[in-house]
Amino acid sequence: MKRKMNLKNFNQTPAFVIDKQGMLRHALRSAQAQGHTEEILNLIKELK
Repeated sequence: MKRKMNLKNFNQTPAFVIDKQGMLRHALRSAQAQGHTEEILNLIKELK
């Protein structure tokens, strides 16, 4: 049985923010591939 690829979620990628102590601080499981860099940078700035 063949499965169709779900192209709706194809451009999403997980992203994780880990602090200096190695603790997971944020998990974005379905971040949009385009434009999520700014969101990740803001989360990192909040850790400081």
